[in-house]
Amino acid sequence: MSRSPLMLDLLRAVYWFDEALQAGMRAAGLEGATRAQSFLLLNLASGEHRASRLAINLGVSRQAISQMLAEMEARGLITVTADPDDKRARIVNFSLEAMPIHKTATRLLLELESVLETRIGPDKLAGLRAGLGKTGATRLNWWRARAPEPWPVAHPTPSARYSRRSSASRPRPAGARRPAARDRHPRPPWPPPAAPRPGRSPA
Repeated sequence: MSRSPLMLDLLRAVYWFDEALQAGMRAAGLEGATRAQSFLLLNLASGEHRASRLAINLGVSRQAISQMLAEMEARGLITVTADPDDKRARIVNFSLEAMPIHKTATRLLLELESVLETRIGPDKLAGLRAGLGKTGATRLNWWRARAPEPWPVAHPTPSARYSRRSSASRPRPAGARRPAARDRHPRPPWPPPAAPRPGRSPA
């Protein structure tokens, strides 16, 4: 039986965590964030605070990261200040007003880990952590671990990477409307549904 690449499984797991996290935030009466904003906040929690590095980690242009930071700063989620060592650089941090949101998100993520531990077992969860730690995948900027690449990778230049026109910017036919976010991405339930017991089909 063929199996899917591990990266696809990890991607689905990341989406599961993020969708459940956003559902939990809404259940707690807090405004959710887009996936890009959620990933940016996770970058901050991982210790990355330079705006230029955030743009690279998220795979967006500096113009796009500037717009995202401006929107999140207007919501009171972050603060953006000049780097005292490099006036051309910007430093991003959590704002004091966002500390309750940060604490709630941390609590929800720990609860989701408990859900995952219940589904796969504590031994497998511990093995997952140990395996990711050995590969250096627990470090956000994994290339800094100096692990050799299995084959040469051709990295596109910034001009080639950002010159492609996104589908969101393409002109739409007259009278056509972009579907609402709730239609494109249905909200998952909270708490996450429990996995069916062995020998029983889900209801």
